[in-house]
Amino acid sequence: AAMENAYEELLLEQDDSTARPWPRRLMAGLATCALCCLLVSMPGAPSEVPGQLDLGVDTLDASVAAKKGPDHRLPQSWHQAAAAANSSGSGLHPVIMMHGALKTASDFDQVKVWISRRHPGTRLLAVEMYEGADSLQPLAEQVLGLSHFLERLVEDYEEFAGGYNLLCHSQGAVICRALCEAMPNHRALSLVSLAGPQMGVYGSTWLEHAEPFFEAQIPMPKLPDFPLPIPGLGEVKKAAGSVAKGSFYQLAYTSMLQSVSLANLWHDPLHVESYLRGNVFLPLANGETAASSKSGYRSNFLRLQKATFLVGAFTRQTYDSPLGVEPWQSGVFGFYANGSSTKVEPIEKQDVFAKDSFGLRTLHETGRLHLEAVEGIGHQEWLTSETVFVKHVMPHL
Repeated sequence: AAMENAYEELLLEQDDSTARPWPRRLMAGLATCALCCLLVSMPGAPSEVPGQLDLGVDTLDASVAAKKGPDHRLPQSWHQAAAAANSSGSGLHPVIMMHGALKTASDFDQVKVWISRRHPGTRLLAVEMYEGADSLQPLAEQVLGLSHFLERLVEDYEEFAGGYNLLCHSQGAVICRALCEAMPNHRALSLVSLAGPQMGVYGSTWLEHAEPFFEAQIPMPKLPDFPLPIPGLGEVKKAAGSVAKGSFYQLAYTSMLQSVSLANLWHDPLHVESYLRGNVFLPLANGETAASSKSGYRSNFLRLQKATFLVGAFTRQTYDSPLGVEPWQSGVFGFYANGSSTKVEPIEKQDVFAKDSFGLRTLHETGRLHLEAVEGIGHQEWLTSETVFVKHVMPHL
């Protein structure tokens, strides 16, 4: 019952006549094509935004049943790895890793080597769920799926029952943070967020790079190539991205695009009411809705012994990489002030901290919150640079 209540406001209610018959990847592809159209033309009038989040009984039953299906069973290779791992030595608590959007568990291959070298015997599991195009599924569904997986992991391996550390990157860091709020019985001891857009994303750079970001995993019609240089084409494309940034909310907050994870992260500071009404995930996760205060998210989040949020800092650009966190301050709970697309306010001036909506301020006051913006660290460097990882990440595991 506690699990049902915790997720009641987090998952989208599925419409039997539309959502269920369509494969998730087709929906993501349609949404992607709509995004590309937006980059070259202004959208029409806003569509209706979805209403109050609700989880019907049928959907809950299906979710519970799915826990027993193949998607939520531990792969045989993981059973073998867990059985073979050496539990002696200077091992840390088990470390569970979650990848970012359109990425895979293999992103953590080097990280596992670095940890094992310094802390032999540590149980290391990179989650092989929601990889590639599957990572575009709604974030609420990914939170629920990951929670079921962690429950099964604790059931199957008693060493995880004593607690584990969550090491999560990019979109995966937002999923892990939301999981610590929504899952009443999580066993996470510490949460380490690497370049996670915790306050969402907003910016022209993100939109300008949206097409190749999707195209890497989803078949899309190719836009015409221009074999000859066209004077001013670069300026035109940049202007188109700027226009799209200002109007993208009209598409992002529709039910179609809210079925894609990246749209769940779009936080438009110039259209706050549309964001609060139309974004079905982030306002709830950040305690910006009335439902959040009744959900128990704060007490669940405060089960953490420590939460660490790391991101790269930059003075000449607003992002940590073209396809990463924009503005980069979102990785440490900073974001644009309401009504502004240029003025960034730090965590201390954000309601998520001032109102202690899900426990950030309490963690800070009890010495359990660590925020760090490291100059010049690109989005992927947290997972590809041993120097960066050992110096800035390892001390928090």
